[in-house]
Amino acid sequence: MTIHPRRLRGVAIATVAAAAVLVLPAASPARDTLGACGPDADLLAFSDALNKTTFDGFGVGGLSALALRGGGHARALVDNQGATAARFYDIDLDAHGDLAPAVRAVTTLHRADGTPYTGQDFDGEGLVSLPDGSILASSETEPAIRRFSRDGTELGPLEVPDRFRVAPAGEATGNLTLEGLGLSPGGRDLWAAMEGPLAPDGTTADGRSRLRFLHYVRHGDSFALAGQIAYLADPLLGVSEVQVTTAGDLLVLERGFQAGVGNTVRVYRASVRDAADVTDAGSLAAPGVGFVPKALLVDAWYDQYLGVVVLVRVFDGVLKVGQRVKMMQTGATYQIDRLGVFKPKQTEMAELGPNAPDYHREAGAHARQLGVGPFIGVGALARHYAPDAWAPDAEAAVQVAEAMLEPGDALLVKGSRSVGLELVTDELVARHGAGPE
Repeated sequence: MTIHPRRLRGVAIATVAAAAVLVLPAASPARDTLGACGPDADLLAFSDALNKTTFDGFGVGGLSALALRGGGHARALVDNQGATAARFYDIDLDAHGDLAPAVRAVTTLHRADGTPYTGQDFDGEGLVSLPDGSILASSETEPAIRRFSRDGTELGPLEVPDRFRVAPAGEATGNLTLEGLGLSPGGRDLWAAMEGPLAPDGTTADGRSRLRFLHYVRHGDSFALAGQIAYLADPLLGVSEVQVTTAGDLLVLERGFQAGVGNTVRVYRASVRDAADVTDAGSLAAPGVGFVPKALLVDAWYDQYLGVVVLVRVFDGVLKVGQRVKMMQTGATYQIDRLGVFKPKQTEMAELGPNAPDYHREAGAHARQLGVGPFIGVGALARHYAPDAWAPDAEAAVQVAEAMLEPGDALLVKGSRSVGLELVTDELVARHGAGPE
């Protein structure tokens, strides 16, 4: 798909000391398309140039938020780095059109009386850079949203409802509070996203957190709390960032880690137009509470054993293990090591194509026309044969075949080597012999 830069608004996301630029379409999809897969997005560049670097005596790490300032410049907020000073960095992102982040200044954050904030009382997570040089920064510790001048002096806090405080002062869980902060391009609407649910809101039976986002509206030089909306995260994921599109929709970054799966990262476009205000809802689990609709834009994760895992859809042609694929944006080529499908569990395949189920149905029908049978299907796609019996893998197929075979029967074994059907022949020959030639 061709992406035209003039139609896009860039969103930058920083983690630890790496920087990535993700470009998403600025135009909002029609409301009736939300809930389906949304427009494409391209990861344009990645850099870990700041990893393990220092600047002015500070280690450049723990970067939890990145706010673009235009002209290839950005600010990055540091989270709770022990007893070191809470701070943000001014960063130059571009060098001759390439992503090449370099720190050019560091600003420490302190109270109006000069007392510094440190990682022990300030856990920086969300960041907004305002035109006058000041910043808005959210901290998960209390939680709180504070405004600081360009020199790091605290100018004052924004209102945060008491129930959003960490228990026992409120109903929030420590380290699962105000994680994301985003300002609309026009500067009017400010959104603050909770990473985890308030205690009364909880999670669904399948692990989806019922989250609240705070909405602020700018009046002059201040931001007033205007309401709350309800957002339903994916199972076992939390919200770590939120940005606002030119159309007023939210770009929501969900992420989480699961042993055996790795780091899952998803970006959704959420429509907040006509969203109900849930400020007075005692619990988001109550009947009738409406959650904002969302459309998936990006879905990928990193597995510490497999590397980057990407979801794909094949429209034409075939993907096979061992093939090399070329990324159109970067020109880089990679070899396909493994392929598979989720049904819902991960099932490995030798190849992927757009018509695999149809081909299997046709093969099954043809076999029946020829009088071949009874028919044992092995593997996920073999269900489309409409077999007389089915086994999930070759080992199970041995037991199925044993139960069906009778003296004098001939057994034809045919299939992809990736299914490992040689196990069936080897095991049955070992048990019963090969029979007459």
